[in-house]
Amino acid sequence: MIYLPNKRYRKGYRFENALLNRLKKEGYDAVVRTAGSHSPYDIIAIKDAKLFLIQCKANDITPYELLRVRKKMCNIARELTVVECLAYKKKGKTLILPLSEMQGHGVD
Repeated sequence: MIYLPNKRYRKGYRFENALLNRLKKEGYDAVVRTAGSHSPYDIIAIKDAKLFLIQCKANDITPYELLRVRKKMCNIARELTVVECLAYKKKGKTLILPLSEMQGHGVD
């Protein structure tokens, strides 16, 4: 059983999981809940070559809150760069290699 600290957290958790399941049913790929990360995004999903960064609110929000969240999310989204990587083990160490740096690793 998962421990959920308070009623408000439980409500948000249930809302995020319901949305996560809905997105999966609607054909989104790589749907991930960023639980406990305290990031501005609660769910990250991909569909039709688009990356969706989603902030979840289990209740209605005020116009002020909407503007605050929008500003924070837009600032971060403008600064994002997508880096495709491969993570693998080599001699007991986990390595993360950006695909753009794969030349010289037996792939040309």
